[in-house]
This record gives sequence, C-alpha cells and structure tokens, in this order.
Amino acid sequence: MPAVDGRTDLAVLVPVKAFRDAKARLAGVCSAAERATLARWTADRVVDAAGTLPVFIACDDRVVADWAEQRGATVLWRPGLGLNAAVDTSMTDLHERGVRHVVVAHADLARAESRSEEHTSELQSRGL
Repeated sequence: MPAVDGRTDLAVLVPVKAFRDAKARLAGVCSAAERATLARWTADRVVDAAGTLPVFIACDDRVVADWAEQRGATVLWRPGLGLNAAVDTSMTDLHERGVRHVVVAHADLARAESRSEEHTSELQSRGL
C-alpha cells in the first residue's frame, strides 16, 4: 500500500477494536476464540477491499497493531479513546498529512469486496 506523502487524495481509515473484545453479542453462540477469528477475518476483508489505496488502522491494541503492520497498513495508535473518538482524531491526523478524502470503513464489514485497479484510478481521477 502506498504511503501518504502529501499528494494522496484518498485513503482508507479502519477503526479496529481488540479482536478478543469484538463480536461480544455473539457470545451465546460462539466461543471467544471464534469471535476473535471472525473479527480478524472481517478486518482482513476490509483491508483487502481497499486494494492499492493507503490504509490506516486506528487502534489501541498491540495485537491489532501487529496485524495491521503485517498487512502493510499504517497504524494510528489511539489508546483509550474508543472507536468514535479514534476516528475523529485520525481524520484530523490524515487531513494534516495532506489526505483530502478519507473512506471510513468499519472492520466488521463481512461483505467488503475489492474493486479493480481501474475502478480505483477512476475514482481518484474524479477527485473522490
């Protein structure tokens, strides 16, 4: 994934809570390990869907940060803020880095799909 260098108009921001804490509403039907696996799987799909766009992961969990770095994403460390404040702070950070447009894609979008390079280039050429 390309780095943001002040010339990037579009980036993807993914707020990710600790995998071990995700999907708590499924506790009655899935074990903690299954919920963590599901959370990582959906987060992987969201990062994959970003294609060649730069991806930033807002998180406060070391396991998530390590996963993000392994995926080639940039970690925006946001300890103790909660997901909404982490998004707000990260948006400000990305705008200060020169990113004009940010797609906030939550990590639990199970149906996230990747788009072609051509489609991404078309969006960027339109200033989106």
